[in-house]
Amino acid sequence: MMLFLVKLQEAGSAEEVLCRIDAFAPQMIFIDIYTPDINGLDLANKIRPFHSEIIMAIFARYDSPKYQEVANDSKVKHLIPKDDWTSKDILQMVETILHQLPV
Repeated sequence: MMLFLVKLQEAGSAEEVLCRIDAFAPQMIFIDIYTPDINGLDLANKIRPFHSEIIMAIFARYDSPKYQEVANDSKVKHLIPKDDWTSKDILQMVETILHQLPV
């Protein structure tokens, strides 16, 4: 059995994420598709060039092929449909991702 230490931080805007990302150095970021100041996929595009190692997951209202295509273009591998996934589903996804990370 592997144990993981998880430290969570919350940001209220994309601007706050961009200001704090270097100090926090997250392995994974959950982003809502609708952030107060910019679209979540646009935020992913701002993060990606400087932090390609960060795993990003986007919460979206729909799991449509168009959203998935745009997410893939932003190098976001995990699109989470808000209405369909439970907290158990999200935890299972995180565990799977963490088990795939190099030790």
